[in-house]
Amino acid sequence: EGQAVYSVVARLVLSPEWPKMPSNDDRVVARLVAQFLAAIDSLMMPARKWRDHRCWGKFRTFPDFQHLEDLVYHALLRLWAAQRTAAAASAAASATSGVLPGAAAANAAG
Repeated sequence: EGQAVYSVVARLVLSPEWPKMPSNDDRVVARLVAQFLAAIDSLMMPARKWRDHRCWGKFRTFPDFQHLEDLVYHALLRLWAAQRTAAAASAAASATSGVLPGAAAANAAG
């Protein structure tokens, strides 16, 4: 159940059409994503615009919205942690290589 929600949440929020959220509050974002996945119309994600999206209403038959929202919240935390880890690993790899980003291209061009 949690893994299924995670994979859909990741697919949704990493898609290019996903908008920038008006809030940085994790719980607000989780509620909005859960509403989207439950096919609940909202001002931020109106059904008339989003109902044809492949993830819209993916969990509309989920029996407990609060539980869905909690699963979405934990999925988002997990996804954001993975993104931070990947960014840190990339930065560390750049630092240990001794090449600043963009420097390799400048050296190649020069």
